[in-house]
Amino acid sequence: MQRSTSRVLIATVAIVGALTMTACGSDPTENPAPTGVTIPESTRAADLPPQPTPEELNAQFQRALDPAVPVEEKVGQVQGAEADPALVNQFVEAARAANVTASIESVEPFGTNELQATGTLTISGQPNVITVDFVPEDGRWKLKKDWVCAVLGNLGQQSPACA
Repeated sequence: MQRSTSRVLIATVAIVGALTMTACGSDPTENPAPTGVTIPESTRAADLPPQPTPEELNAQFQRALDPAVPVEEKVGQVQGAEADPALVNQFVEAARAANVTASIESVEPFGTNELQATGTLTISGQPNVITVDFVPEDGRWKLKKDWVCAVLGNLGQQSPACA
């Protein structure tokens, strides 16, 4: 029993650490853009799927974390997961062990071909502000592989998809 509790505690700390690093990496004060410079809509890739609403991304994220959804359906939720379908199961199991729930509250374009969603990740009852990266692949927005790999890496897990 104590060993299981220790694993959940380690998983919780690792997930919070990975998500905090992701959130901190997007802090606009670290690399501020020159005043008055914005990314014009015309510089965004023309073939991007329509920008989803926070509700749509939240539903997608919930589906990716749901252990009842078959892995075949989840693979389409994570960038590059076709290279290692076990990547999705590792991510879901780590989230389940740490009693993770998530809520996406806003989404904004980031750069020329990404989205950044912000929200709340609750781990064992403790809420944390998160930034989740999404990229377009196969005509839809998917969880960015680097984001998923950062979480797994902090849990000491490896995947060929993360190499």
